[in-house]
Amino acid sequence: MNNKNNYFANVRNIREAKGLTIKEVARDLKLNQRVLQEIETGKKGTNAKRAQSIAKYFNLPVDVLFVPIYYRAKEIHVS
Repeated sequence: MNNKNNYFANVRNIREAKGLTIKEVARDLKLNQRVLQEIETGKKGTNAKRAQSIAKYFNLPVDVLFVPIYYRAKEIHVS
């Protein structure tokens, strides 16, 4: 497994270490199972609220499971 896959596997690894199925976690978090699967595999990102919800579910800090990545346009002054 390459580093990219290891990075995205955090949520899955923690879920599996706790003996939980993706179906159980999705149900408890009121998420579509497919959405959770895509988050686990890195095919889909998530918003801050959902990331916090997932981290709270596993009783972990958000930054253990997720890295905030987004781009905002720079403010530049043009004369």
